[in-house]
Amino acid sequence: PVELLAVISYPTLTLFWGSPSPFAWRDAVKLGALVLLTAVGKRTMERYERTAFYRLISERTLRAQAEFKLGEMKRREARSPVRREQDSEESDHGKYQASSAGGTTALFENVDAGNVENCLGRLALMGKREHWLIDADDVQLDPTRKLGHGGFGVVITGAFRGSLAAVKVSRLASSLDNLTHLP
Repeated sequence: PVELLAVISYPTLTLFWGSPSPFAWRDAVKLGALVLLTAVGKRTMERYERTAFYRLISERTLRAQAEFKLGEMKRREARSPVRREQDSEESDHGKYQASSAGGTTALFENVDAGNVENCLGRLALMGKREHWLIDADDVQLDPTRKLGHGGFGVVITGAFRGSLAAVKVSRLASSLDNLTHLP
């Protein structure tokens, strides 16, 4: 509406009051084209912003749904008598039971040279149960595509469950040339 008013007002004013320029109609056409292009650009930008906002809302909705489902699974797992029996067997009759609520403190309270492997095994069970420890089979490495390096190790391209990922590999790991899966 405002753009249309600008395009109509210029020729109307030059028609009634006259113009010192002999090319008033050419100037009016140029003004009309400029205003038209500006309006189209503005509408295009608005459509892009709305589309981007819609995508953001859709992504957040999917994330909330996934987190809700994960929470439901965790609640069902916690209520399942079969799972509780397995947990108590895995944790030496509940003595070293640890979760995100209790932390890993209980796992490391009585560690000595004789039970380090047992402690690490319980830690691995807890990590898989709480989804912060991943299986080595879920990660594929591409050592030919080095992304960077530092004091600790090398960052290479890889895939985690089929999605592109950056993977940091320790300098102590075996030669990168032969490395395609995590050891």
